[in-house]
Amino acid sequence: MADATPVVATVGEAPTQVGPAGQRRGERSFPCTACGADLVYPPGASELTCPYCNHREVIPRDGRTIREFALEDYVPPPKPAETERGLVQMACVACAAQIEVPSETAARPCPYCGGTLLAKQLSEAAAAAQAACEAILPFVIPRDQADRAVQTWLRSRWFAPSDLRRAVTFERFTSLYQPWWTFDSHTLSHYSGEAGFHYTVTIGDGQNRRTEQRTRWESRDGVYEEFIDDLPVPAGDFLEWGSDPFDLQSLAPYDPSFLAGHSATTATRDPQRGWSDAKQRMESRLLQTCTERIGGDTQRNVEVVTAHRGVRYKLILLPRWQGGFRYRGKAFVIAVNGQTGRVVGDRPWSGVKITSAIVAGLCVVGILIYFFNR
Repeated sequence: MADATPVVATVGEAPTQVGPAGQRRGERSFPCTACGADLVYPPGASELTCPYCNHREVIPRDGRTIREFALEDYVPPPKPAETERGLVQMACVACAAQIEVPSETAARPCPYCGGTLLAKQLSEAAAAAQAACEAILPFVIPRDQADRAVQTWLRSRWFAPSDLRRAVTFERFTSLYQPWWTFDSHTLSHYSGEAGFHYTVTIGDGQNRRTEQRTRWESRDGVYEEFIDDLPVPAGDFLEWGSDPFDLQSLAPYDPSFLAGHSATTATRDPQRGWSDAKQRMESRLLQTCTERIGGDTQRNVEVVTAHRGVRYKLILLPRWQGGFRYRGKAFVIAVNGQTGRVVGDRPWSGVKITSAIVAGLCVVGILIYFFNR
């Protein structure tokens, strides 16, 4: 992506001074021009909708591009002064209720009427983190589709208790945008190691004659270059589902309109901490690639030294339906990818079914051994 001046947030700086994404930071309320109620963003839509009069307002597209910033230019903001209780006060634009929430909360529905809550005084850290957001992946999966995906997921679990679907009690299921950093890096890896090639030899005589596998080792080395683009790592302290990928090609420039009717959390990890995680993941992937390039049937003594150049980053928001359920008094966490509908989470296991499967397997093995030895 095109180069841009890095975002540098400082205490006391107005959100409108922190990049394009911050220009509408304070506009958390989206009143309907027809009836005055709060508009919401329906997943997969290109407009905001009023749930009361069905009035629609198109989300404006201003032609902005998604920027990335050089990591070497990042300047951490000064640590903000904590309030006495570490909370921020928020007010509902629909019913005027006021509540206090943790400072990392960026947006959430009102617990009384479901309307949009506005932060009366966001902490400097939360405001700076949200203002620096460059891109968002809007929700595609609506609530009813997420519900169906969870029910299908529960039915497809192997070794789950037979009464799982009937005995499950679902807890609150909310639409949540979570903050992630993405990193780009031009990598240059020097690798070395030994490639092993298996071969067999026949040794012994008579009844002691047998075949053995041996390995011939050859030293290998080389250079591997790769540009790694948009590797995502969490920018907050939340549970990461490693097998739940997003298609980042569908990212849109950040617009707070996409948050209407949904919850969001701000980043609690800065880009430097994010890069530490991303670098480790990149180098783990490069180790695997370089090991494969060494070749052979097996490898040993593999060493990879990687240099990173032109590291760039951006902050994005990714959508998830987040919730949980209880089964026989025990809580289980579950999440649905807000873009793909893929379900991941915890689940209960049936000890009876697992034991029965083990016993059945042992019986099959016993029968095969019996007929083999006849």
